[in-house]
Amino acid sequence: MRSGIVPGIVAVLVACSGPPQEGPVAQFAGHALATERLADLLVLAQPLPLDTATAIELAHHWLEVMAIAARSAAGDSLLDPEAVAAAMAPELRELRIGKLIERDAGDALGEALAIADSLYAEGDVRLLAHVFRRVGPDARPGEREVQRSTAEQIRQRLASGGDWADAVARSEDPDTRDRAGLIGLVRRGDLVAEFEDAAFALRPGELTAVVETAYGYHVIRRPRLEEVRATFARLLAEEMAASAESEIGARLLTGAHLAVEPDAADRTRTLARDPWPALGRDGLLIRHDGGTLREGDAARALLLLPPSVRAEMRRASEVEVDGFLRGLVLRNLLAARADSLGVAADEAATRAVTQRYRDALSAVLAAANISVDSLAMTPAGAERDRLAAERIDRYIEAVAARRVLLASVPPLLAARLLESVEWNVDAGAVTAAIESARRMLAAAESRGS
Repeated sequence: MRSGIVPGIVAVLVACSGPPQEGPVAQFAGHALATERLADLLVLAQPLPLDTATAIELAHHWLEVMAIAARSAAGDSLLDPEAVAAAMAPELRELRIGKLIERDAGDALGEALAIADSLYAEGDVRLLAHVFRRVGPDARPGEREVQRSTAEQIRQRLASGGDWADAVARSEDPDTRDRAGLIGLVRRGDLVAEFEDAAFALRPGELTAVVETAYGYHVIRRPRLEEVRATFARLLAEEMAASAESEIGARLLTGAHLAVEPDAADRTRTLARDPWPALGRDGLLIRHDGGTLREGDAARALLLLPPSVRAEMRRASEVEVDGFLRGLVLRNLLAARADSLGVAADEAATRAVTQRYRDALSAVLAAANISVDSLAMTPAGAERDRLAAERIDRYIEAVAARRVLLASVPPLLAARLLESVEWNVDAGAVTAAIESARRMLAAAESRGS
C-alpha cells in the first residue's frame, strides 16, 4: 500500500501525525530543518526504507546544500584554488604519491621486458586463459551434464582449429570474457588443485582436456609468448611496482616510529557511525615522527568511504582498524616524501581532478538553483539567505519525491564549509521524524483499506 501513496497526501495527513516536536532535526547558521518537515520528506521518499540511515542521509544532505547555498548567497563561487585543493585533497595527494612510486620503483616495465622471455620459458609464473561453463553447488545432475557436454564441444572445436575468441565468447566467467579469457599471472598455490595441476602441465600453445572443479568446467589454454608478450610484461611490471610500493611503505612506517593510542580502534569505530560531528576534533589517535593522526583526520577519511564500508568498519577487528589508521598515516608520509623531493603530479591529471570538482559543484548548484548568479538579483543579506533556504527546501522535496536526482556534494567540500559554522543534527528528532512519518503512512493505509 505504501508505494501507492502520492506526494499530495503529505499536506492532507500532517494533522494526523501528532503534535509537533520541540526541536528541529538539523540546524545550520540560523536555519532549521523541522522534525515534521523531515517526516513529510520521508513520506514523499517512499518506498525508500523508513529507517535512521535514510533519515540521516536526507538531513545531512540538507546541511551540505545549505552550506553551499550560504556561500553562494555571500557571492563565493567556491572555485578558488584553496577550495578546490581542500575538497580534492585525497585525489591530488594520490597523484603525487603515484609519481613518487614511479620514481622509486624505476622503470618497472623496462625491467619486466628484459626478463619476460626467460621467465615465461621457465614457467614458474604463467599467464593462463580459460573458457568456463558454470555449475552451481545446487545444480541438478541433468544441468551438470549439459554444462560438461558444452565444455567438451568447445574443447573439440578448438582442437580442430576453432577460433579461441569464438570459444571465449561462450565463457560464463564475466571477469575474463572481455580479456580473451586471460586469468592473469598464476603461480603454484594460487588456484584450486584440479585447475592448477592441469594448467601447469601445459606447454605454450596447448589446451587442457575439460577440467572439472567445484565451480564448473574449464578448458584451459597457455598462450604462446609471442601472443601475449606485451601483456605478460605489463602484468609483471605492475607486480614489481606494487612490491616496490609495499617495501617503501614498510620502511617509512618503521622509520616513523608510530605510537598508537590504546583506545584508537574503539574511537575509530565510533567515528564510523557518524563521522560528521568529529570533523573538528583534535583527539589524538596516532603520534609519529612526521606528525600526528587525529580524530578529525580519520573522520574525513571515513566520509570518503561508502556507507556500507563504514558499517563494516564499525564491526572490524582491532587489527583491521589498526591497519586502516596506519594506512592513513602511510599516505600522509608518502605525500610528505613526495613534497620534500619536489615530486609533482602531471598537470593534465591535476586538471582532470579539478574538472571533476567543478562538474560536481556545478551539478549541485544547478539542481538546487543556488548559483551566485541565480541569487544575485535579490538584495544581499537576510533576504538573499531566505531565498536560498527556500530553494534548498524545494530541492530537497524534489529529491525525496524523485522529481530530480540527488546531486552529490564532494564530501570534503562539505566538511570544509561545515567546520566554520554552527550546525547540528539531533538524533532524537530524527527518531521522532521517523515515528511521525510512520503514523502518517499508517493513517493513509487505514483510509485506503
